[in-house]
Amino acid sequence: MAAAAAGQMRDSLLGSISSVAMETIRLLPEGIIAASGVYALFTLSLPFTIFFGSMIEASLIYRLIGWMASYLSLSSSSGTSAYTKMCRSSFASTADYTALTSLKVLPSSGSFPSYPYFMLTAASAYLFSTLNKLSKELEALGPAYSSRYYSSMIFLGLLSLVFFTFRMNYGCESFSVLVMTLVAGLLVGVGLVQQNSALFGQESMNLIGIPLLRNRTASGQSIYICPK
Repeated sequence: MAAAAAGQMRDSLLGSISSVAMETIRLLPEGIIAASGVYALFTLSLPFTIFFGSMIEASLIYRLIGWMASYLSLSSSSGTSAYTKMCRSSFASTADYTALTSLKVLPSSGSFPSYPYFMLTAASAYLFSTLNKLSKELEALGPAYSSRYYSSMIFLGLLSLVFFTFRMNYGCESFSVLVMTLVAGLLVGVGLVQQNSALFGQESMNLIGIPLLRNRTASGQSIYICPK
């Protein structure tokens, strides 16, 4: 009896953890936008405000790419239900999602580009590119900071792979759609960083808030400018 009860408790716990993990992955793209907006609002951080604005811009670019793909007949369905819960990256109910998709307010599943995967890869490329912009500062601050560059590369790569597998496993999009979306998202994310760097300077890229390396003294020591 005790062993059976323990087994049921273990299965229930694993099932709960699995459900939470799946729901987190499903809502991750919208969660990135929402979390960055809330964080920027409460901290009044310039880098996070620009990141939030960049994600809004990325969503507009997504619509432009989707319109061009539809015009060029590149947008195709994966052949599975476009409105299954696990394929929806939205808090809307199935009925509401179906209505909003038919009105072109929300994207349909299976078409190029995949909205959830596009937003995730664009955000990942943006975050990694900002660290790449700060690579000299990270190296100058020592191993404790320079390791963040490589750890972020591994983490973001694994996150993208997990989400890719998730969408494939549930038949949300085809392999070709996800691969093309990956390329488009990476290009958009890197392009947004280059745009913001040119418009707002390197301070707008400093999401981790480290001192910025500006120059060196006559003795070769580093001079840092602390973020405001």
